[in-house]
Amino acid sequence: MHPNTLYVTRQIFPEGIVFGAWVPFSINLGSTYTTKFEKITMKNLIQSLSVFLFWGITSLGAQSPTVTDISYSQRMGGDGNLTKLVDIQYNLDGNRSMFVEFFFSPDGGVTFPVACTAVTGNAGPGVEYGIGKTAVWDAAQDWDQNFTDRGRIMVKATYGNQPTGFPGLDGNGSGSGPGNPPSSTHIVPSADNLEMIWVEPGTFMMGQVGVAEPVHEVTLTEGFYLGKFEVTQDQYQMVMANNADELNATPSDFDGYPNYPVEQVSWDDVQVFLSRLNNLESANIPAGWAYVLPTEAQWEYACRAGTTTDYSWGDDINASQANYGYNNNRPLNVGQYAPNPWGFFDLHGNVWEWTADWYETYPTGNPVVDPTGPASGPARVTRGGSWIYVGPILRSAGRNYDNPSYRHNNIGFRVGFQKQ
Repeated sequence: MHPNTLYVTRQIFPEGIVFGAWVPFSINLGSTYTTKFEKITMKNLIQSLSVFLFWGITSLGAQSPTVTDISYSQRMGGDGNLTKLVDIQYNLDGNRSMFVEFFFSPDGGVTFPVACTAVTGNAGPGVEYGIGKTAVWDAAQDWDQNFTDRGRIMVKATYGNQPTGFPGLDGNGSGSGPGNPPSSTHIVPSADNLEMIWVEPGTFMMGQVGVAEPVHEVTLTEGFYLGKFEVTQDQYQMVMANNADELNATPSDFDGYPNYPVEQVSWDDVQVFLSRLNNLESANIPAGWAYVLPTEAQWEYACRAGTTTDYSWGDDINASQANYGYNNNRPLNVGQYAPNPWGFFDLHGNVWEWTADWYETYPTGNPVVDPTGPASGPARVTRGGSWIYVGPILRSAGRNYDNPSYRHNNIGFRVGFQKQ
């Protein structure tokens, strides 16, 4: 990273243009940036086209720009339909005017070959600090090809009155984060664009008579993100490559299948993975948030997805619904079966999934609020069943447990992301 420039990057915009035709979308984003990357908050992210924001200074002696209360919204036309125009508003603190430039990347931020010209308002030279700064982006004028989830836009601000003419590519990164309300999805670039889904707080009945008792009411007061899929071999390898703990970055028995869930990972191994992931994503993580394993209650809440049946699809199971009972004699690529009602894949079968909790018999108190399990114990909880186990083991309420150092080719994990 250039020593005289401060860069902050975030994913913002959703998928919107297909072969020059605008597909309506709406955006309402709020962000706060500080020069120490201490706090970043975002509002309402929809779909998947991404944007990078880069705020920079050209002199170490100058006051760093401080940007607050950023909001984006797609403009509504007179006919009541959303238009191609995106209104941008933000507050800016600094000690002199800035030049603001925009660039587009079609390749996930590897290069930014397109200089955006269709941005008006507080863009270009002479952008003074103050509140209520506005700009308008006419996206269709600058890029008439297919937009995908690898699209990126960079907004680069520097002190001065001349454009730099090139994007700030040294040390850039990407990420999306929680806001108020949080975005519905979250992408983790350092883990090969691992996808996460936002789960709203709520109350549900945890457990099942004859399976996991006592059945008890659980309230989760905080929302959280959870991996859409189990962590894959490719994602695990990307994060664990060259780790100082001398853990194998390709530990799976069924190695060589990048989209298979990683297995042969212990609970202890997963803690190393999470520590490395938090370090890799440190510039993109809001203060007080972290990548973690979900609690057992969070896992079952997401698995049930509002259902009360044995499985998230009903009370029966067959080979068309999950990978279990040696039907395939191995794990399979994540996402091979239909998702549950909230969009999560493979919470039933494929591989067991580690959770954060130590194992214990469920408490008898009712209701229970934000349970995290006992403070210590001999074994950690795993959930979901696997490609080896028979169908009844895969029920939403089903529980298992293993020593934290235990590894097996039917145990993997799924990542959570939440406020600590």
